Amino acid sequence: MEKIFVCIPTYNEVDNIKNLLNKVYSASQKIDNYELEIVVVDDNSPDGTAKLVENISINFPLKIHLIKNPGKGGLGRAYLQAFKYGIEKGAYAVCEMDADLSHDPKYLVRIAKLISKYDLVIASRYVEDGGTINWGFKRQFISRGGNIYSMIILGLKVNDLTGGYNCYRTSVFKKVNLDSIKSLGYAFQIELKYRTIKAGFTFIETPIIFVDRVKGVSKLSNSIFSEALFAPWKLKFGKRG
Repeated sequence: MEKIFVCIPTYNEVDNIKNLLNKVYSASQKIDNYELEIVVVDDNSPDGTAKLVENISINFPLKIHLIKNPGKGGLGRAYLQAFKYGIEKGAYAVCEMDADLSHDPKYLVRIAKLISKYDLVIASRYVEDGGTINWGFKRQFISRGGNIYSMIILGLKVNDLTGGYNCYRTSVFKKVNLDSIKSLGYAFQIELKYRTIKAGFTFIETPIIFVDRVKGVSKLSNSIFSEALFAPWKLKFGKRG
């Protein structure tokens, strides 16, 4: 049976990771067309996230692959590591997921059905029946505005370019060179979607409800927002550095 690797970058997620892994397993029991495996990429979390994952993996019903980095390398770099690992292990598709429970694993069931028909499945907050919970007006404005901003500049009919809950067939990466992806923060999501769609691959957006994290500390920073602000222009005019 073909495999989907669920890729989860972590940094100080000891309060969330066990619950998340259990929810991924619960979702896997409702998927009959693929096997799920999990790749956790930990950036040397000082709270012991990696050690907890190691302990959980011993008797966990799904296979957990743990990649331990010596320090923080950024969200994009962690996903690239996980994707390349999945390709090496023969995965049919790789699915991105945040570790903070904002991406509900229950949607993996629908995503698994759709990835059989499309090269890219975007779990979208900004299509009908999608949305966010526990966000203030400022964050909603920045997120929705940032997506509209990027969509207009890049000329893509994608409502959620910045969202981080996505599934790619690994066959996409035979044409979209992962080593050409330069963005490290949330602009990584924009760049990879842009390159995938411009390369002619099929995609679909499917609605999700995004719930803001309850435990842990947000990884958002001014530098991340700055990168996302300039990334669409760099992509549009072919500047990758």
